[in-house]
This record gives sequence, structure tokens and C-alpha cells, in this order.
Amino acid sequence: MTRRSTALTLLVLFAAPFVAGCGSIIHGTRQEIILNSTPEGAQILENGQPIGTTPTTLRFRRGDDHLLTFRLDGYQDVRVTLDKELDATSMVLNLLFGGLIGFVVDFSNGAAYELDPDIVDVVMQREGMSAVEAREGEVNVVFFTTDQVAEAMAAQAAAE
Repeated sequence: MTRRSTALTLLVLFAAPFVAGCGSIIHGTRQEIILNSTPEGAQILENGQPIGTTPTTLRFRRGDDHLLTFRLDGYQDVRVTLDKELDATSMVLNLLFGGLIGFVVDFSNGAAYELDPDIVDVVMQREGMSAVEAREGEVNVVFFTTDQVAEAMAAQAAAE
């Protein structure tokens, strides 16, 4: 090997970690998201296009927000947004090792972000039933007496 090719080889080996961003190296530009529904078998759509059926795990581009729709016959559609957020690990590692080039690479290819939530569990509501929205960390339970159910059914039959 000539001196020039040896120097070029060493330069490439030395520079390789700095050409790619830390986020690109550590976790790449896509993230796995676990998608579940109760009941199972809901079709998952993104931008109106089917991308899977629950339960499943799919890979999404980290650099974009994603609006997912869960659809199941006889149930109301449920919409969930996967939000992109800055990935602190990538930022710290780029600050320490990647430098400006690492930041540029990770922001341009989306690896500087992570998607939230990374596990999606939706509970499908039957069509015609209303749901009370719970705040984060809370579960709302609604009880009906048999009289209330009978009244609601009679009112629905009268409306038809």
C-alpha cells in the first residue's frame, strides 16, 4: 500500500464516526411502535391508507408526526397522533462526539427525534355509544342501571 492510500484509509476510518450523527448510528431513522386495540382486529390507517391490523408492531419514520386511524366495523374510529420529540440521548451524544456534522445529519434524516407514544393501546367504542374522556392517569368507569338501559333503548326505538 502506498503512503497516500494508507493515509486515506486512516482518514476514512477516523472520520466515519463523525460523518454520521449519533442518533443515526444508535437507533436509526425509524422507530418501532406497538399498536393494540380492544377488541383486536382494527384496521390501522395512515393518511387514509391501510398499513396494518391490530395487534401489530410497525416501523415509522422518526422525523415526522403520524396521524393514525383505528377502524373496526360497528365501532367509532379512534385517532391517535404519534408526535415527534427531540431525543435527548442523540442530542447529548452529538454534543460530546458528533459535533456540528452529527447534528446536521441527525436533524436532516430525522434520527434526532423519537416518537411518542411508543406503545398505543386504544379501546374501541361501539357506534352510538358515548364515552367520557379520561385525563392522563385516570380511568373513567360508567355504570348504568337496567332501568337506564331500558329507557335509552326505548328512546332510540322511538327515534327510529
